[in-house]
Amino acid sequence: MKSFKLFIAAVLCFVVLSMGFTTPVMGQEQQETQTEQETQTGEETKSTDETKAEDETKEETTESEEPIVEDTKSAGLRELLNIGVKNAVKLVGVEDGFYKNELIKIVMPEKLKKIDRLVRQFGGKELSESLIKKMNRAAEKASALALDIFIDAVKKIRFEDVLSLLSGKENAATEFLKRTTSETLKEKFMPIVKNTMEEINALKTYNSYMGKYKKNPFIQALGLDIDLPEYVTDKAIDGLFT
Repeated sequence: MKSFKLFIAAVLCFVVLSMGFTTPVMGQEQQETQTEQETQTGEETKSTDETKAEDETKEETTESEEPIVEDTKSAGLRELLNIGVKNAVKLVGVEDGFYKNELIKIVMPEKLKKIDRLVRQFGGKELSESLIKKMNRAAEKASALALDIFIDAVKKIRFEDVLSLLSGKENAATEFLKRTTSETLKEKFMPIVKNTMEEINALKTYNSYMGKYKKNPFIQALGLDIDLPEYVTDKAIDGLFT
């Protein structure tokens, strides 16, 4: 299964190939060359002052056209990135989007892995798998909300960001979205994850899972109290950018 990074990288490659990105400086140099050729053709009949006036007029025209070119290319990138994030969110915001994707599947928290081995050894495998599946179901439901948040971030992309993304690392676009959306994602995801986990009895399953161990002095000494909704929320966000 493809990852979010691969989708966004593919989108940026498509931008470069299909839009023929050039910097404003390159466009200006081409237009200046054309201006010089026209000036040479008519230099025998034009005075120095007239030639200078024409050059200045054309330079002003070039400068006025550059923002239009920049806006067009920025809009093109935004549209293509929107397509990329829509496809990426479709992968994870559906049933089994997390659970059957080994790259992002949410497993037991690190602190619980020793206990999990004991639970499985003593006939609790079904309980363990049930808890894991329910954590992933909560992440899948919350991830469907990511699309609007990503699209809002894409709307704010400036032309300077476009050039930076195209000249940056392979995962530059992913890192850009992560940097600009992670805080909002957590704010939006947390209540959805918590409500979903309550609806599908994930918290009840967790309490059943931990019930017989919580009173054990050794387990208490390990400090295994975990905020499960926060853990699932963080893992869901990590999964979106994997």
